[in-house]
Amino acid sequence: MRLFLGISLTEEAVNCLEDCSYGLADVRWSGAERLHLTLQFLGEIGAPTREEMIEVLQQIRLEPFALQIQGMGLWQVKANTGIIYAGIEKSPELLVLQKQIAYRLSHIGIQGRGKKYFPHITLARYSGEKVMGMDEYVSSQAEKLSCHLPVENFHLYSSQLHKDGSIYKILETFF
Repeated sequence: MRLFLGISLTEEAVNCLEDCSYGLADVRWSGAERLHLTLQFLGEIGAPTREEMIEVLQQIRLEPFALQIQGMGLWQVKANTGIIYAGIEKSPELLVLQKQIAYRLSHIGIQGRGKKYFPHITLARYSGEKVMGMDEYVSSQAEKLSCHLPVENFHLYSSQLHKDGSIYKILETFF
């Protein structure tokens, strides 16, 4: 099963992000049901490993904290694909949580992707060259985008790939 760990968004944060998620043709907007903040992508994980992973993640004690969703940017993921994302202001609490997750998972043989953690929320994806006007659009929306996101838990999600985009389902919640 294809899995990742993430933080779900409040209705207020989703509404705030949806206010900036329109106005460009030739991009695939994520939609409210796909908006989340990824903590760690896990990939394909079998049932025995998944159960062991749940056990170690249940040991993490999360003190509630708040994040500030701020600004918007473009990220070229591969030569022919990219994303439009909402940024997350630096948060020591978020980085501690992400490092705790990575540390605990490494002890049961689940390694991260080796990339530096870049907290963001994917708003849209695009293929090929950037769409005309994309830089200007992102720049103008970045100035307006600011949302508060309280964090009280994180989740284990499954991700099923479909032609219209991934379908996410929360499998487990950790506090």
